[in-house]
Amino acid sequence: MVFNEKLQELVDCTNQKLADDLGDYRRKPIFRVTEKYIKIDKQAYTPLCLSIGPYHYPKGEGKEYILKDVIRFGCPLDDYYSKLISHEQEFRDYYEKIQPEISPDFLQILLLDSVFLLWLTNLISENEECNGPELTIDHYRDIFLVENQIPFDVLNKVFATAHGERQEQPFALLLVEGLKWYFDSLMIPMVAPDMDTDPVHLLHLVHRSLVPVKGRNISSDVRCNQNQQDQKFLRWHRAVEYHQAGVQFKKMDLQSPHTLLDIEFKNGVLSIPRFSIDELTQDFFRNLVTFELLTPDRGVRKYVTAYIIFMSQLLSTPGDVTLLYQKEIIDYQLGRANHVCELFQNLAQGLPGINKSYYEMSFGRKLEKHYSNRWNKWMAWLKHKHFKNPWLILALLAATLLLVCTILQTFFSVFCYAKPPH
Repeated sequence: MVFNEKLQELVDCTNQKLADDLGDYRRKPIFRVTEKYIKIDKQAYTPLCLSIGPYHYPKGEGKEYILKDVIRFGCPLDDYYSKLISHEQEFRDYYEKIQPEISPDFLQILLLDSVFLLWLTNLISENEECNGPELTIDHYRDIFLVENQIPFDVLNKVFATAHGERQEQPFALLLVEGLKWYFDSLMIPMVAPDMDTDPVHLLHLVHRSLVPVKGRNISSDVRCNQNQQDQKFLRWHRAVEYHQAGVQFKKMDLQSPHTLLDIEFKNGVLSIPRFSIDELTQDFFRNLVTFELLTPDRGVRKYVTAYIIFMSQLLSTPGDVTLLYQKEIIDYQLGRANHVCELFQNLAQGLPGINKSYYEMSFGRKLEKHYSNRWNKWMAWLKHKHFKNPWLILALLAATLLLVCTILQTFFSVFCYAKPPH
């Protein structure tokens, strides 16, 4: 009897839990950052002056003024809402639980934020009298936070409503062009991606624009190598250690199309795109890495994560930073070289190892083979230790010439003795 009562109690309790609205256990396309990453650096995911989407609403001034000007010089307000209202549930499904107090204003938040983003990227309201806020670098920082996003389709629909059929290029490419000046100021080169499908949101579009140019057609060569080479790759070495093994460092040629993540090793030369590192780029990288690691889309490859792991090991000491600074590869605004090391170590904290990453498969094995070659290390040692002084080089050449002459003289002397002339 007691057993049956306990059994029924457990069944009723469990059924009650199952009857509750559990929601979708899968991570949403625009997700909340998990506690694991929040503990590492909460501030990196928190907007300073601008909220985009419902998670950090309300934050940011001037959005209503921009929308008012857009309506005054363009389409009426109901044209914009008519494009969004039929997709409201679809847009809500992008997010995790939305605060009940702002849920009724969901579409209004999306419209205000999308118009603000388009104004920020010079894609809407070209009126010089537009009463927008005075923009700071923090506004641009905030629009690339992983929790501070709205669905890309919202941006697309609002842009199409404002411009009608006048757009000559795909919207995503126009958006990349509108952001180019900002990334150029950070020394982060990008190349507009091939748009087979729309990205999830703005940060996803930027991620696609950073994918290595040579990695965009990765299907054949690298994946073939991945299946053939199963040996475990050793960790990356320090820049100074590679230099001592004869590896030359060179900044990527600006004439060739490349992104920040395009690193290549060829004929003993490791080419790295020039970049600048500061507090802004730290938050930018952290949000991109979190997007890669937590996104539910398995098609998002971990290029940025691999880049951070590579750079954190390449720049392990101030001497490594100084070497790349002398080669004009790195420019830092953080004071001392050790601050750059600490920044990359912080970014790499808690990152999982990536088996057969793009860098490992594209150039890592060739670089490791060069590094392990004793002849390369010996020649580099001679060059660094003894060949810096041109007088030593001349002396070695003179000594070599003298040795050759001595050998030839000895040879001919012996030859003449063995076979005297008739």
